[in-house]
Amino acid sequence: MENNNKNPLLLDFLKNKEKLEDFHLCELCKDILKSPVACQVCESNFCSSCIKIYTAQNNSSCLNKCKYEESKPSKLVFKALDVLQFQCSNFPCEEILSYQNYFIHLKECKYMALQCEYCHKQFTKQNYENHLNQCDDFEMKCEICELKLQRKEFIKHDALNCLKEFAIASKKEKNVLANLFNKISAEFEKLQEEIIKKQDLNQILEKEIMKKDEQNQEIRSRLESLERQFAELMKIKPDQEEKKVPDLDINDRNLIKEKVVVGWDQALSRQGRCTIDPNDARKLKIDSESCWNHFVINRQFANESFIIEVEAKVSQEQNYVYFGIINENYSNSNNCMCQSPKNAFYIRCNGDIAVDSTRFERKDLAWNNQTVVIMIRVLLKEKQIFFSIGHKEQAGPFTIHGNNFRVVAGTCNKAKGEINILSCFSL
Repeated sequence: MENNNKNPLLLDFLKNKEKLEDFHLCELCKDILKSPVACQVCESNFCSSCIKIYTAQNNSSCLNKCKYEESKPSKLVFKALDVLQFQCSNFPCEEILSYQNYFIHLKECKYMALQCEYCHKQFTKQNYENHLNQCDDFEMKCEICELKLQRKEFIKHDALNCLKEFAIASKKEKNVLANLFNKISAEFEKLQEEIIKKQDLNQILEKEIMKKDEQNQEIRSRLESLERQFAELMKIKPDQEEKKVPDLDINDRNLIKEKVVVGWDQALSRQGRCTIDPNDARKLKIDSESCWNHFVINRQFANESFIIEVEAKVSQEQNYVYFGIINENYSNSNNCMCQSPKNAFYIRCNGDIAVDSTRFERKDLAWNNQTVVIMIRVLLKEKQIFFSIGHKEQAGPFTIHGNNFRVVAGTCNKAKGEINILSCFSL
């Protein structure tokens, strides 16, 4: 690689040429090393700029055909270079410097050539500042109109006329601001009027709310009276004492039509190692080891809403124990409840509620390894289902779909215990 003539050779400024050795030279440009680097493989020395260009053009190969990997030259190389002495390349500077000091001096030399960024003429460093203070092309800015002009044009700039134009522009801006202020003031007054109207409306709404509260209080009092009457009625009819009434809202109690006798259906269930008590179809004994132990009751609900209550005494080791309903479209083939299938609406022992493939997390309703009473309330007309665990607040409503429903219970993988039907009422 030959040296570009625009960049002078360091050799041209070397004073003690008798000290020059081959290892002082770059193997590419044959000039004295500048910012030297070495090839880690062949240990050849190069100018950093030379080897960078060479490797880019030769697929990262070194001059000696090896794969170029850059490293620092030996300390002896720098020590040997510092033996050389150079005269400053900036004419008429006559400084004689060592290799290391030569490059530092070039940046500080008062004879260094600098090009003016405005007129593009060249000056020495010591004269450059003086030139900028006199350069006709130097850019200056008017402090009044902020117009930028060359020094030779700026001298002609009429400051008096500039002030007049500035005053005219300021007056126009003042008029614009005044119009804007008037517009904002009008909008503010309109907004104030709307606020006053809303305040009047709020007062009317507050009166209506107070009126509704009084009506609600009257309704609550009537409901409490009906509840007391219902309790007295239950005491008067001993023949109905065997009907266990779930812990329901007063509205649900008043809507109970009759007790429904139900039990687990032997034919429609997938039992695995679980069994239905042969003497009492309401009792389901759980002893499962695998997925998909699936039980349904022998009653299908199509028109009437209903409430069913079970007691779960189950300890599970893996996955879930569940209780809920399925509709007529539920597929009884390869469809375990652990997968949150479509057309199924139920609660799991970890509190999760699955509604038609959508899962709702309710850790507050979890009943893992506890004996609990679980109740579901299904309103077929409203297409809603509610879940309740023990004395905890009921969860719901959740939307259901379908026309015919059966109650379902079961397990997924290891579980032991019982799920017993306590009561079922139509609404």
